[in-house]
Amino acid sequence: MKSCNLQKSLLCKSHFINHNMIEKVSQISKALSALSKGDVSFNARLPIILKVLGKLEGAKYLLQIGTKTLQTTSHKPLEIGQKYWGQMSSNSLGGIVLSNLAPYPKILDFAQKSPLNLESAQLQELLSQHSENLLEDFSALLLQKMPLAQSKQELEYLGFLLLGLRQKVISLSFEDKGKKQCLLQLKLEPKKLLFSAVMPSLGLIEGAVWVVDSQKYLEIKANFKSTLELLEQNLSALNTEGAFESVSFKHDLALKPFFEMPEEHILNVKG
Repeated sequence: MKSCNLQKSLLCKSHFINHNMIEKVSQISKALSALSKGDVSFNARLPIILKVLGKLEGAKYLLQIGTKTLQTTSHKPLEIGQKYWGQMSSNSLGGIVLSNLAPYPKILDFAQKSPLNLESAQLQELLSQHSENLLEDFSALLLQKMPLAQSKQELEYLGFLLLGLRQKVISLSFEDKGKKQCLLQLKLEPKKLLFSAVMPSLGLIEGAVWVVDSQKYLEIKANFKSTLELLEQNLSALNTEGAFESVSFKHDLALKPFFEMPEEHILNVKG
């Protein structure tokens, strides 16, 4: 194996990752992008995004959902100013009931600052072209972008991406078919490629691709059961041409992005 220089040290683990594994993940990301803008009748069951505007008496909260504000009850304490994913339904009295609340990752709002936003087709092309030396190529790209940053926010985001590379996590911002900001994270491990897709319309989706005796395997997890059901119903889009010997699905409420923005500013950059 060729040696890596200091800027590209990152343990050279990308060389353990099969080219086809990267290609398959890029195809999966494209399929997820399309599914996030799927049939409206099914999407009514998918997670919505809400923001907590304030706490009222008892267990009542004032929420913002899209452009609307409403009051509802939550027996789970909510943080004012925080965004959540959740599912909304009506009770027998016509009141709004929230269920399956999960914190909405702040990293997705932070990704709005990315100077590297891609459409899903561009993301697939990038991953396919650079699959052999993905960590090294992405590091070189970021180092080229740093001196060209147009704002403090862009510089902070590029710094965040470089910090992620130290953990061998690649973060790529892209837009789904509905033009919503999404984030794909790749984590390289020996003989296995992990991916995490943070998508406003689907929630958090995590997966793993690995090879055993020349056979490829795929595991997919989601933090919402309705999203998992959608993925299972569209197995053919995820497993194009039967590329995987086996595909398994799991529901996992505890999913988190592989690498998140530090609580404080990443770089101490003065405006």
